[in-house]
Amino acid sequence: MPLLDLEQSEEVTISDLEKLILREIKAELAEDAKRKQYNPQHVEEEALDLPALLKGIATTKKPGGASNRAFKLKFYEAIARLKRRGLLMDVVGTPGYSSRHGVYLTSVGERSDFDDGIIILIDDAQEIVNKIKEEIPDLDDVVEQYFLESLRTCQDGCYIASVICLGAASERVINCLAEAVINHDDSRREDIKNQRSISALTNYFLANVHQIFKSIADTAFQRELKDKLGGMAMIYRLNRNEAGHPSSLPQDWQRDDQECCLNQFRRYVCTVFKAIGILENGKQKEGEQS
Repeated sequence: MPLLDLEQSEEVTISDLEKLILREIKAELAEDAKRKQYNPQHVEEEALDLPALLKGIATTKKPGGASNRAFKLKFYEAIARLKRRGLLMDVVGTPGYSSRHGVYLTSVGERSDFDDGIIILIDDAQEIVNKIKEEIPDLDDVVEQYFLESLRTCQDGCYIASVICLGAASERVINCLAEAVINHDDSRREDIKNQRSISALTNYFLANVHQIFKSIADTAFQRELKDKLGGMAMIYRLNRNEAGHPSSLPQDWQRDDQECCLNQFRRYVCTVFKAIGILENGKQKEGEQS
């Protein structure tokens, strides 16, 4: 299925064009690398010519678009947004490259892969959250609020704020799991209440996943849940603590690292809320896998 069919779209959004541009650039660079593989004398393109890219997209996706002022404005605004987010950068004084309208794909752009049709640095933050809610309709409101804020601040380049909000979202995820376990098995109430920190509570679940879920979920799901709690939950907590308790040195949070954490959060929160659903239903749904 094509990522975007402009011929069938009355109103092409700038976000749609950002995705399409990034996909087309990557496809062109991949083809260029293949030509180099079969012909060692071939000189690989290091930059993409924007007018040629516009013409190519317009010709194949929306006939007449290259001469349509509204379409061109959206195209170049999409390019500007990709540059602002650090996925593309201008060609500046490149030897042997005469065009003044070329762009490079940055290392961040190279790593910004399509994940279930989503690119963290491009897509509307609410749409990313809605994608999760398609799978987890009962996503907790507080988790949604903080994850949404983390997405928006990352997209705006405010990485410390994004790290802190993502850590807060993860903390609420763990508390939601604790509430579900207590509702499922009240005999665990005191043990859970005695865990005085998120770190202690997470470690409690890591030590007791099998006992809690042994009769209601298969071992593959138990292993998946334990991996998420022992991996991502710990990372989000440690990152938030570091970001929220500054030392004498300025902090240096990298955009691509936080983009990766946000992408992983989608899988993490879906796994934990599936576990919550299993606890509420008393069993794993037939056919539900990790």
